[in-house]
Amino acid sequence: MLRQHCALTLSAHTLIPPPPRYVVTRWYRAPELLLSCKHYTSAIDMWSIGCIFAELLARRPLFAGDDYLHQLQLICDVVGSPNDEELHFVSESSAARYLREMRVKVSAAATSLTRH
Repeated sequence: MLRQHCALTLSAHTLIPPPPRYVVTRWYRAPELLLSCKHYTSAIDMWSIGCIFAELLARRPLFAGDDYLHQLQLICDVVGSPNDEELHFVSESSAARYLREMRVKVSAAATSLTRH
């Protein structure tokens, strides 16, 4: 609002929309969450911190997936495809099948991740 003497005041009620009730940034979600695992640890928080740290170093998101399947593909491009032994944590059979049927990917060198 423009007040006397041209002083501009802003009203929080008119300019700022209410915050959404549920906000999720897929780019920082751990594979366990993307695969709908029922049991996971605080390692999912470390995954998120690592993604943010990599983004700070590279000045771009590390895993900028368009949807959760694309997100999993990008993760496997970097860390490699999981083998059968590493899939023990996936409780959803369709998610495990998707990962098994994905073409085998070898992990990328860490130096290649931060190049512009």
